[in-house]
Amino acid sequence: MTNVIAVVLTTQFNLSMQRHQQENVTSDTFQTPQHRLYAFLRELQDKIRRRMETLPLGPRGRRMLQIWRRISSWTKSTVEGEVVETIMFVSICASVLDLALEHHNQPADMTKALYAANIFLNIVFVVEMIMRIIGDVFHYFRDLLSLLEFIVIISSVLMLVCVLPILTPTCLWICHSAVEMLLTHTGILAAFRALRVLRLMRLIKSLPYLQKQMMILMKTVKHSASLFLLMGIFIFIFSQLGMHLFGCKFKFLLENDMWRKNFDNPTWSMVTVFQLLTQEDWNYVLYNAMAASTAWSAIYFIVTIILGKNLFLNVLVSIVLHNFQALEAHRPQPENDGSHVVIEMEDEHTTEGSSAQEAPVTQQHPWYECLLPRCYRTRQNYSLFVFAPGNRFRIWCQRISSSVLFDYVILVLIGLSCIALAMERPSLQPESTVVSLGLVLGKDSYIHISWNLIEPVVSLGLVLGKDSYARNAWNFMDGLLVIFSLVDIIVTQGHSNHDSAERNMFGILKVLRLLRALRPLRMLNHFPQLRLTINTLVAAVGPITNIVLISLMFMFFYAIVGVQALLSLFVMYSKDGWVNIMYDGIDAPITQFNPWRALYFILFMITCVLLLDMFIGTLVDTWFLKVHQERELQRQKQKKRRRVATRRRRVTDPAEDRLQSRYFLYFEWFVRAVVAINLLVMAFDHYGQPKYLEDLMEICFYVLTGLFMIQLLFKTLVLGIRNLVMDWWNVLDVVVLVVSMTTIVLLAPPVKEHLQINTGIVHCLRLISLVQWLKVVRKYVLTKTIRKTLFKCGNLFVLYAFFVFIYAVLTVELFGGLECTKDYPCSALNRYANFKDFPRAVLTLYKMSTGDNWSGVLKDTMRECRSDDIHCHDYFLWVAPLVFGSFVVLVQFVLVNLIVAAVMEAQEEVTGTTHYQPTDVNEEPGNERVEELENEPEDEPEDEPEDEPENEP
Repeated sequence: MTNVIAVVLTTQFNLSMQRHQQENVTSDTFQTPQHRLYAFLRELQDKIRRRMETLPLGPRGRRMLQIWRRISSWTKSTVEGEVVETIMFVSICASVLDLALEHHNQPADMTKALYAANIFLNIVFVVEMIMRIIGDVFHYFRDLLSLLEFIVIISSVLMLVCVLPILTPTCLWICHSAVEMLLTHTGILAAFRALRVLRLMRLIKSLPYLQKQMMILMKTVKHSASLFLLMGIFIFIFSQLGMHLFGCKFKFLLENDMWRKNFDNPTWSMVTVFQLLTQEDWNYVLYNAMAASTAWSAIYFIVTIILGKNLFLNVLVSIVLHNFQALEAHRPQPENDGSHVVIEMEDEHTTEGSSAQEAPVTQQHPWYECLLPRCYRTRQNYSLFVFAPGNRFRIWCQRISSSVLFDYVILVLIGLSCIALAMERPSLQPESTVVSLGLVLGKDSYIHISWNLIEPVVSLGLVLGKDSYARNAWNFMDGLLVIFSLVDIIVTQGHSNHDSAERNMFGILKVLRLLRALRPLRMLNHFPQLRLTINTLVAAVGPITNIVLISLMFMFFYAIVGVQALLSLFVMYSKDGWVNIMYDGIDAPITQFNPWRALYFILFMITCVLLLDMFIGTLVDTWFLKVHQERELQRQKQKKRRRVATRRRRVTDPAEDRLQSRYFLYFEWFVRAVVAINLLVMAFDHYGQPKYLEDLMEICFYVLTGLFMIQLLFKTLVLGIRNLVMDWWNVLDVVVLVVSMTTIVLLAPPVKEHLQINTGIVHCLRLISLVQWLKVVRKYVLTKTIRKTLFKCGNLFVLYAFFVFIYAVLTVELFGGLECTKDYPCSALNRYANFKDFPRAVLTLYKMSTGDNWSGVLKDTMRECRSDDIHCHDYFLWVAPLVFGSFVVLVQFVLVNLIVAAVMEAQEEVTGTTHYQPTDVNEEPGNERVEELENEPEDEPEDEPEDEPENEP
């Protein structure tokens, strides 16, 4: 529902921006200070050039001017050359690495080495800056990145001066000490060091797609200025309201830092309201407010979250999506520089009338055929240079590979292999039945899968040939997974058949067992319904990588300014436990040492909100790019086949018109009113309620069930049974009546005493009568959008289950032996949330995917190992962040945000209008005739029942 609100706001925002642009077509362009500076420098440059041309110079002056122009031209061409660009690229990376290596209590030799490297790199940057200024001083200061680089170089030089060892007279030493003390204690020194991170901005010039993302981010910040102002006013108003309602009422809270989540003063009141907007531990603040005042105080928190979180923050998503669409005219052309990789995962099966388009893994070069011997060139059509096209064994393999039964057999075998993976856990003994059964299932399934891998290779060929097996990306992945599985079986067999000395050598290869978790990926190839979702994920790898790089750059910047805790900032980036990290920063080194440090963490959280919305914009843009390509492909296929699908017209029975009579509609509305009254009565149900309230609820339900029976009887008499069941709304009425009658029978005293049924579950089944109100809202656009979204999100849920399964198997293999005891307790892992077996690992990962204390699980897996703990390893310190960090990025930042794209597509299908146009859709090959095809009349869908009108009543 939150995503539906975001899509509605996005649609309205786009419409408002279109109306605003149409109204202001003839308005004058606003001149920003940056444009004014550019205009001033351009005018000054023209004046100086005209002055130099008219200046009377002698022979010596003209010679000096000519020499200067030659030096300037040579310097400019040298600086813009590839050699200097490569040197600067390496220097920038080395400067950032120099910042990353600094830490507290580092060795003195390391400090001297980093200091010397910093001096050398600053000399390189200063020389390059002087050369650029000599080449073209006006162009240098007109470039925004050059101005930023100029500020960074000046700040770096000042920082070197303030920490330079002084071997000078006493007065200079005193001045140096004063400057150093001023810069150090005021935090300016840390700010100077952080400015060096901004050198990464220069690398954006060489990466066009990263430059595109940064341009969208900067435009979002520019367009969100008014939104941030409104949010500031909103936070101030609600903080003042919270001070009047709950001020000085949380004094009973004196533990676990809860006493700082209050409304006692303006500072902490605004921080608490901002915490409510991020929804971090907001329920604790709600409970404390209800305990300190009344239960009606919950209205304040509900209104704050609805207006702040669901309204203001979703408008920010709308701004990001609008900027993605508005970048078409300013989008850079793609270059083959490796910064943007798009891989299309296509089906390995060929449809009728068209050939499968595979993603090539290797490419044939023009000189390829010259390298092959003549005997091989004559056997190009042979698979593996052995089996001819007419070979009986090859034809037999082709028939088996193309059969539907072959796919079902593969799915069953992969399912057995996945069951074997789910059965394993570290606590099992090697001699146990479960381990033996798992080994049998694993070996048997992969022996058959290996044989089924040989059949496509024989029928299609391995690498050479247009339609060879390895030229399909899905087949290539299948082959690798099968090879890894066979190696795992060999390693496992060798691990059990050798003595202890040889087992240690085989234990080095045990890491390959972790690759078994990737086995379920082979099932994705056999589900064509997931093609759009998987293609979106694969195509979004490049843009998402750019967003991750931008996020890392900002996190690195904040890490240099703050405490240099990059992993802690990543935890804050996911909004998990950021309030506790803020309290730790405020309390360093003593409690409440500097409360104004909260601004640092709040600014970082605002930056995180912007960057997380960039994930949504990237995924939505890529999703609609693939959707438009699929629609264009289907349109071209329909035009090629030269046939128009006819719509099956739904024959309306004249008896249905009788159901539209005024009296029957009155009766239906009367039934809905009784449903509403019954639900209102059921809302008063509580523990220890009086007997008359229970009797009243039973009477209301009996009356409601009788009305359902009369309503269904009327429909059956008018329509007949055959026409009745053709409408699924009538079928739903039958289900409601059957469930209602079943609950009455189950709650009868004889049946209730005999079966001992839980009455709470039976009372919940009575809520199915609420579906009567779905008939009222079924014609609304939002209702149809939600209905279509549920069907579209099915593929996302399946994909989510695949990834959870993979990470569950992986975490059980890695962290299944971790123990949490009273002497060595854990902060997040307990008897319910752990990785000891597959079911509990799935539940733990689902909990982490919701953002609930996943950082606590990360801390527990990164603890220092005890000497007697054989299941704890030192490599957990770097493996755990990789595993859980990738899971959070994949699930929280990618898969969950794809729901927004699914909702937007469902809304477009319901309304029949296009609200979002992807930025790259006009660049894709095969779309040159998009406008021509759009002008043609569209073919009507085949066998599609006539739907209700799309306009809201």
